[in-house]
Amino acid sequence: MGFYLTNGHLPFSEPCLGREEWEAVERVFRRNWYTTGPETGEFEREFREYLGCRCAVALHSATAALHVALLTLGIGAGDEVMVTPFTFVSTVNTILEVGAFPVFVDIDENDYMPSPEALEETVRREFEERDGVWYSRSRGGKLKAIMVVHYAGQPAKLEEIEALAQKYRLAIVEDAAHAVGASIGKRKIGTGQNLTCFSFYSNKNMTSGEGGMVTCDEIGWEKALRMFSLHGIDKEAYARLKGSGMPFYDVKVLGYKYNMTDLQGALGRAQLKKVELFNKKRRELADLYTHYLGEVEELAVRPLRDGVTSSRHLFVAELLRGDRDELLRELLHRRIQCSVHFRPVHLFTYHKERLPYKEGDFPKAEAIFERILSLPLFPTMEEEDVAYVVESVKTVLARSRG
Repeated sequence: MGFYLTNGHLPFSEPCLGREEWEAVERVFRRNWYTTGPETGEFEREFREYLGCRCAVALHSATAALHVALLTLGIGAGDEVMVTPFTFVSTVNTILEVGAFPVFVDIDENDYMPSPEALEETVRREFEERDGVWYSRSRGGKLKAIMVVHYAGQPAKLEEIEALAQKYRLAIVEDAAHAVGASIGKRKIGTGQNLTCFSFYSNKNMTSGEGGMVTCDEIGWEKALRMFSLHGIDKEAYARLKGSGMPFYDVKVLGYKYNMTDLQGALGRAQLKKVELFNKKRRELADLYTHYLGEVEELAVRPLRDGVTSSRHLFVAELLRGDRDELLRELLHRRIQCSVHFRPVHLFTYHKERLPYKEGDFPKAEAIFERILSLPLFPTMEEEDVAYVVESVKTVLARSRG
């Protein structure tokens, strides 16, 4: 029996927790150590092994991971970072928090991410090279990095963007909040030289309630990542009190309180063992949606690129004709909760007041925002849940068709 028939409603997302997660939390209580400690350390080790990367640092959110990644790269006031406006607000906010400027690049309508060509065009149009550094023609800031967002679980065109970054001597930070378990060919997202940031928020493919991880293959960055995530301190509390026993430490940088707790780490470890099964079920459900919605002439579902494996964090449909907001309201009336990913960041009041962007500057992102909706997708859904959503969509659209 499907989730809807059992519960009388269908949420947009639902975490999938079981006995293993209860036992993991009980293990923490028995040890009586709740902040960063052995569970967090084991979670980092197991996540490294899962991805095949050399470095993994657990944090209390993906936002924290993005922030410390930028700090580790030395990005700050006077620097500029290329990024899409079509993302969750924290992606852009972390650039602002380090004092840098977000250079927005419009999206490709086929996968809702900036293309390598659009990124290079932005460099050539807005920046000029002086002594091997690219300076903004209008602001004078130095272009330092590209923040790549893997939208909805589909990897961006990472290899092409890496070639572009090498050409212009730029770093890359990957926002992989949607992309646990995604890959390009045999390369899992989170491996390679880039700093890659994952989310374990409650609606993600695996959860620790709140939580994040930053990964890379550059082991030399690990010390900086850890110091920035814990007040700039050079030793963690567990190592001081349970390891050497000596209470002394030094503060090397201005850091933040971003560490993951052992309660989160224990949940993360239990979920990591299941994430491949979760992702498999998500892909199966997404395939059903794609099949059934292919019959709906008012909707478009953008196909995945060849050679990539999506984690299918979101299933996004695009309304070609009709009123998207009315469709959302009617589905909610039928006890189906949907969402929209994303409202372009430059349209928010805070960012409109502080950044030199205005409505109309990024027409593709703005137009797509007006047309898309994210349908319910989580591992405990069944085929009849997908059928109910699709039938409801068809009914609403047929009625509006008149």
